[in-house]
Amino acid sequence: MPTVALLATGGTIASTGGPDGRVPTATGRDLLRQAGLSGGERAVPVRDLELGGSFSWDLEKMRLVVEEIRTSLATPVPGTDGARPDGLVVTHGTDTMEETVFLASLLLDDPRPVVLTGAQEPYDSRSPDGPENLRDAFAVAASPLARDRGPLLCFDGMVFAARGVTKIDTLSHRAFGAPGRGPVLRVHDGKVTALAPPGPPRPLPGVDPDTGLPRVDVVALYPGADESLLRAAAEAGDGLALVVLNAGTNSPDKDPAALDLDRYRAVVGVNQHSVTYGLRAALPALRRRGGGSIVCASTLGVKAVSDATAYCASKFGVVGFTRALAAETAGDVGVTLLIPGGMHTAFFDGRAEQYKPPPDAKLNQPADVAQSVLFALSQPPGCEVRELVVCTSEEGSWP
Repeated sequence: MPTVALLATGGTIASTGGPDGRVPTATGRDLLRQAGLSGGERAVPVRDLELGGSFSWDLEKMRLVVEEIRTSLATPVPGTDGARPDGLVVTHGTDTMEETVFLASLLLDDPRPVVLTGAQEPYDSRSPDGPENLRDAFAVAASPLARDRGPLLCFDGMVFAARGVTKIDTLSHRAFGAPGRGPVLRVHDGKVTALAPPGPPRPLPGVDPDTGLPRVDVVALYPGADESLLRAAAEAGDGLALVVLNAGTNSPDKDPAALDLDRYRAVVGVNQHSVTYGLRAALPALRRRGGGSIVCASTLGVKAVSDATAYCASKFGVVGFTRALAAETAGDVGVTLLIPGGMHTAFFDGRAEQYKPPPDAKLNQPADVAQSVLFALSQPPGCEVRELVVCTSEEGSWP
């Protein structure tokens, strides 16, 4: 029988009511007893970690959880000849569960299942959802179907990959989802079913969590945004090491003579002009640091198709702009033109059926394209990947 360990970090699943409101009081052993998981021939290895409410956690506390995950996986199971656990369940508050599982996917490199779960109802609720979620998480962590998938999040019978999962409801027991992706596993009555093939997310290269995590600011672009936030982020750190420019929208139209010019301008504005604006703001900071830029175009920037006049025009423009940029900044700022083919993303959501890929369409996983970007970034000084075409082996839009 597989041995699954438990790392308990508090959260609603462990909370009980008191004069100061609800606070985590239940231990990992308490959670196991409530879920009926404390019996068996061998006791479940348990570690309790007290870090306060996850709603107030910062990145350092999440890093500590990841380090405790490493320790739990490396600690021999009592009563064995040094065998390590076959999997690990982590109970966690729902406020920051998606952030912790994502960070774990960036830092951990272990084929064994690491499954985060929690609850919407407290430990002392008359109808708690925690016990069922915990039983499901243990079933997943013990299943060979969960191996080689990286850290997972299990909630209300659905199991999600770390990258893409988000909290979608603060009240319903079905609290998490992965818009545009969906779950990778399903669990019911202890039986685990695969809904997607395994594809382990590779950890970030060159990151040593023991020496601290790099600062990463996320700057959102919106209509009318200027350069203020980007410049502030650059000044707060030591310049910019990398800028990734990726924007895409479309306005399908079969007849160019009937083209909606306002919509055309919007497509070109998002797809092409945003690249220009972003690089214009970032170049001074990139030059200070000797950084680089990844500019995302499309295979439709090198091969035109019908019903995509505005999209092809904008992406052809991005290709030309980026090639010129590489020539103008050679030896100063690294430039890589990324030309991806079709991918499994939400890009086609809301489109007319004729513009959606068929169910059997061969599309790349975004994580695979991201690995190609990491390859480009891993080149030694003085070596650049100037252009990178990434598509499935049956891609029809290139060459």
